[in-house]
Amino acid sequence: MTKVAKVAKVPDGADVNLSDEQRAARDCDDQYVVVLASAGSGKTEVVAQRVERILTGGTGFRVIALSYTRRAAAELRDRFASRLDEEHRRVETDTLHGFAQGLLLQYGTWIDLPAEPIIVVDDADRVELLQEWRSSMGMPLLDDPKEQLARLDLARARGEDDPIAEDWDTALTEAGALDYEAMLARAKELLDVPAVARLVARVFRHVIVDEAQNLTASQYEFLKQLFLAGRDVSHVMLVGDDKQSIVGFAGASPQYLHEFERDFSATVFRLTQNFRSAADIVTLGDRIAAALGDPPSTSENYAARGSVGRMNYTDERAEAIGISEWVSHLLADGLPSAALAPGEDPTIRAEDIAVLGRTASSLRASQAALESAGHTVAVATHADDWLGSDVARSAWLLATFRPDSAVSRRRIQRELSVDAGSRDSARDSLSGSHAEELREFAAPLSPQEFVIQIETLDVHDDEFWARDQAEILSVWKNFCDRAPQTDRSWPQFELFVARWQRGDGQGVGVRLHTVHKAQGREYKAVAVIGLNDGQFPDFRARTAKDLEAELRAFYVAVTRPSRALLLTRPERIQTRNGPWARPASRFLEYVG
Repeated sequence: MTKVAKVAKVPDGADVNLSDEQRAARDCDDQYVVVLASAGSGKTEVVAQRVERILTGGTGFRVIALSYTRRAAAELRDRFASRLDEEHRRVETDTLHGFAQGLLLQYGTWIDLPAEPIIVVDDADRVELLQEWRSSMGMPLLDDPKEQLARLDLARARGEDDPIAEDWDTALTEAGALDYEAMLARAKELLDVPAVARLVARVFRHVIVDEAQNLTASQYEFLKQLFLAGRDVSHVMLVGDDKQSIVGFAGASPQYLHEFERDFSATVFRLTQNFRSAADIVTLGDRIAAALGDPPSTSENYAARGSVGRMNYTDERAEAIGISEWVSHLLADGLPSAALAPGEDPTIRAEDIAVLGRTASSLRASQAALESAGHTVAVATHADDWLGSDVARSAWLLATFRPDSAVSRRRIQRELSVDAGSRDSARDSLSGSHAEELREFAAPLSPQEFVIQIETLDVHDDEFWARDQAEILSVWKNFCDRAPQTDRSWPQFELFVARWQRGDGQGVGVRLHTVHKAQGREYKAVAVIGLNDGQFPDFRARTAKDLEAELRAFYVAVTRPSRALLLTRPERIQTRNGPWARPASRFLEYVG
């Protein structure tokens, strides 16, 4: 039986430039609503107008709008402030963890938390707390506390059991402390208190959760308790797109969007019309969406046709030069008129252009070419994407191996399957095709000695080695430019590498992002590079589930631009054995 949505009156002055789909989602007065919003479908505008309508309907309550990242929450806050004047103060925007922490600070004494609990998020602090607690209980210290805590974090995010969960919870409780996952668990416990549940429900009468495809099990359990606390008065909307769920490595899953629909008999709306992108880009996105089991966009007539280009280059250097020339042409001459709507301004800024790669190292040649051409770039990558080749990752692990650290011993034992009791034992137990070359990296090297060996290491059978080698040398050059000779120690270099990996890419200039960093962003023109099998999809994606995750990442990448999309690949990758021919990415079959 089809559920009939309740529709409320639209306030005077509301923006009526919405599609029928958008208007239905904005005006629905049902208590529980799911909005499945494809890329470019105007979900933020729908959320903003819905909040505007809600606030004109009464006083004495607040709206809480929750998002996946601080950046997304800040963008929502700015949107509300620009259109709601003083009324925007009735809208609270935050991340899930930030909202949970706020509840605990306000009401935490109801569940015996201290008035100002200690927030423990630094790895070193967490390890110290756990080991000191175990020692006080007469228990042996853990050999790998950092790694065990990392596994615990993932297990808690997924709602799974873990051997040290009880110990860690007790250690936190006795210290009057919280970590991120504990914030969610204790906030859920807090909402079990009827008096607190009534207070929270009375204040937050409307809850909106954006980017809900990124929810984890622990986040959904907290939210579900929040929704149940306000079951008599609160209205809830979840907004998301399961095709853009690409953070499964952190425990996220789009299943919780659909669980909410079932758990609360929610009314579902689909926003299928793409308002951001032009026709040809939408068509490509639709092909990928169909492969992921989603319906196509409903629009038939687009004012702008857009541009989807595909280029093969002989090698990565030629690809990088081609990208640089493409950017130079856009900035000098503007977007091509054939891609634009009649009368549309072709002018484009550097900040409206993005170059996306599956890994950080795949962006290195393009960055060098752009900088050589005089372009300013802003880089954003993810730590897991920094090095792509097995040899480079192994060399980095060996070079940074600290035998006196249980965490370091456990990591190298897990990643390389070596005896991690000492440097000598690690070196002597190396095996495999590159064992002889890698044994040099088990010695106590300075960062400079490590880089020299990287520069001279000759690897013949790892196609991604040359690119990673150039990446390490580039990072070292940037480190030396910023650090005097006396500060070029291992701790300083490792800290620099960590910051390099976490760059947010929000400075001035052309954006260079890994695909994961590009989620939720939009540009006028986007180039997606390195589209070879083994690069994108990543060579580590071997199962059907992994390949589906890679296809979702590809969907995210190609739906970022509004007007121009360029898809490129180098036909050969440079290795120590010379050029190595690579097959085109299977994902290019969707392009035609």
